[in-house]
Amino acid sequence: MNTFRSGHRGSYEFEKGSIRTIIISQEKGINALVGCPKRHFHDDRYEAGMNVLSYLFAKENG
Repeated sequence: MNTFRSGHRGSYEFEKGSIRTIIISQEKGINALVGCPKRHFHDDRYEAGMNVLSYLFAKENG
């Protein structure tokens, strides 16, 4: 997918291997990169939950 990226945070702020792409709206072509912030991964769990690194917008949707 060709996308525009609206970056917010650097990948260095997140636990290695925790970054994922999620679909926010398939119809509108909006996805997000999410990950667990560093120092919030304990006992094989992400205690702080997943935070957004950036949003991805499909070019064909403007």
